[in-house]
Amino acid sequence: MARKLVTVEQRLTRQLCEHKESERRLAAEHAVSRILTVAHTIGDAAPQIIQAVCESLDWDVGTVWLVDQDANKLRCCEVWHTPRVDIPEFERDNRLRSFSKGSGLPGRIWANDSLIWIPDVTSDADAPRARIAAQEGLHGAVGFPIRNGVEHLGVLEFFTREVRQPDQTVIQMMTSIGNQISQFIERRRAEKEVLSQQAERDTARLIQQGLLPRSMPTLAGFQICGRSAPASSVGGDCFDFIPLSGESGESLAVLIGDATGHGIGAALLIAMTRAYLRALALASTDVGTMLTLANRRLASDLVTDDFVTAFLMGLDPRTRSLVYASAGHWPGYVLDRDGRTRAVLSSTGLPLGIYPTGEFPVPPVITLQPGDLVFLFTDGIVEAASPEGNLFGLDRTLANVRAHQHETPDRILEALFNAVEDFSEHRRQDDLTAVVIKADDVVWK
Repeated sequence: MARKLVTVEQRLTRQLCEHKESERRLAAEHAVSRILTVAHTIGDAAPQIIQAVCESLDWDVGTVWLVDQDANKLRCCEVWHTPRVDIPEFERDNRLRSFSKGSGLPGRIWANDSLIWIPDVTSDADAPRARIAAQEGLHGAVGFPIRNGVEHLGVLEFFTREVRQPDQTVIQMMTSIGNQISQFIERRRAEKEVLSQQAERDTARLIQQGLLPRSMPTLAGFQICGRSAPASSVGGDCFDFIPLSGESGESLAVLIGDATGHGIGAALLIAMTRAYLRALALASTDVGTMLTLANRRLASDLVTDDFVTAFLMGLDPRTRSLVYASAGHWPGYVLDRDGRTRAVLSSTGLPLGIYPTGEFPVPPVITLQPGDLVFLFTDGIVEAASPEGNLFGLDRTLANVRAHQHETPDRILEALFNAVEDFSEHRRQDDLTAVVIKADDVVWK
């Protein structure tokens, strides 16, 4: 009977010890999780991690080795030890030493890319620090790699004063900690990349905003306004107003364009197009010639299948006339004072950048009457979709413009953009750009 009681007591004691050990291992993993939650870099986290592991699992010394990419060696960046041990020589040696791949315990972990456990490092044949470890009373050693999912970044290493045999549960816990650290590093790397990309997009957005007209042009007999809202930080749409000087005096070129795609690539392409047309405006006032020459340049420059649709209009205030050429762009519309369609300004050629020999003929001149309205836009407006998949469409677009036709161009565009945003429930799928030109409701002399 007494023997049975002893057996039960031993079993309970063992279970209590196992439960206590399990709690300590969980405490170590939770401590590491908390450290990684608030850390910014592995350099910030590693010193705290080795301390947490040592304190939770009764290891006396922890070291952090990181890969020096230039020298292709491991170098010690941190040593932590409990107050109950004194290891000045061991700590000094670690901070001065480096390990190549395969050399010493850190180098072997690096080479094998796996955890290594040495019951007594003082008797290990490949332990350059064995003498100093023995001198300062260190024996058991274990270490595991830290990596970012692609490359090896370093090693965490632990020592104890006692000879300690491999413990499978501790090995599993350290492997789990290694995985946590790897996930942390990968997450921080991804966050850094996102922040870097965001910074690039913010810079591109500021540059692109600088390319848009800072103020609307003043042209005798006309009220003019343009507006653009990109689908993302930067967009592939643009509008611009380019002064033209010809024999009849000062006139104005009005540009609206749309590059294929979205984001920085489309923004670069539309910026190139705008730059070419602005340069060509210094030597020509013919909108067809300007598009033709810009097309040749783009077709020779582009190495992708991208292209640009562009609508280029010339306004002459002396003759209140309108001429245009269009490279595959959505038609523009001329509405009279009652909202009736006076003219549809259809495309006169293929988009820019497709065929270098493409030409863009200019249709007959249109003379604008007082109260006429010219409306230009990109496809992001008519192709804006509701959550049910319905398109805003051309009819709804023109109806909205007609409903506000007697207001200023700025108010017309504001009402149109608000209507598009409400229709799509502010889920913008494409860049939105439009220009409104109103012929003053007066009699010209």
